[in-house]
Amino acid sequence: GVPVFLRVGDRVVNRGFADVPAHGTATKLLAHRFEPGVQRGTVQLEADALADDDARSFVVRVPKDVRALVADGAPSAVRYRDETFFVEAALGPGRTGGRISATFLDADAAQSRSLADFDVVLLLNVPAPRPGFVQSLRTFVEAGGGLFLSAGDQVSPDDWNAAFAELLPRPIHLVRTAAEPEETQGQGPPPARFSRVDYLHPAFTVFEGASEG
Repeated sequence: GVPVFLRVGDRVVNRGFADVPAHGTATKLLAHRFEPGVQRGTVQLEADALADDDARSFVVRVPKDVRALVADGAPSAVRYRDETFFVEAALGPGRTGGRISATFLDADAAQSRSLADFDVVLLLNVPAPRPGFVQSLRTFVEAGGGLFLSAGDQVSPDDWNAAFAELLPRPIHLVRTAAEPEETQGQGPPPARFSRVDYLHPAFTVFEGASEG
């Protein structure tokens, strides 16, 4: 029944009782939600004949909550196909202890929000944004804000390079692969190719027979 107090500044913010056996030890949990920053506190026992062990001071550094703006460039009614699916899971309380507060918006709505309300901006597969929003992003980043960019089918490399400029770690480009024309009808930009390959050309005779693989 030993009284125990948790004091922060001049206030007692929590208290309880601890049962300590003779010649033994005991653990007592006193919970308190501290404000972000460097906080100082004291754990105190009720005064007794030995004053030297009645108080123990501590210092704790509490990280501030991170406020994230997440712009969804490819929303989907199918949950696992939505652009934010994995990001939302990664930022959830189970992963972060609830220290990240995320606001999820579509690409257009995100461009209308003030970035002063956030610590980090995540642009997930968004088309090149408006110049005014890019300027706000530049000011935000120069002031220490975080910027996360992910590309996908909504991203035009040329448009992104022109819009973001030095905000990109380096220019991006479209990876093109070889394919037959009928395989890519109506599926975006055509693949790059030099010409159709004539496998009957004498240059390919070395790959015949056992070497065909």
